[in-house]
Amino acid sequence: MFFTPAECNGEILTCSDSDILSKLSGVDVVIPKMQRISSREMEAGEFPLIQQWGAGLEDIDLESARRKGIYVSNVPATGATLNP
Repeated sequence: MFFTPAECNGEILTCSDSDILSKLSGVDVVIPKMQRISSREMEAGEFPLIQQWGAGLEDIDLESARRKGIYVSNVPATGATLNP
């Protein structure tokens, strides 16, 4: 799991799955790498954006993100196409 705490001036940090809930306070952006982000993780912080690597968003609880006002975006892999 990668994230950027506001107090670290843009520093990118990593943490293990077991540490994620204790590290989300003060985070600006969550960038999960093969990690499910559920309502539990979303309630642990006040971050405005989840930036998912890869084409899919299946590991993000989109309904919880909508309810909390969190933007969700992805970065498709090279060669991926957008479907209108």
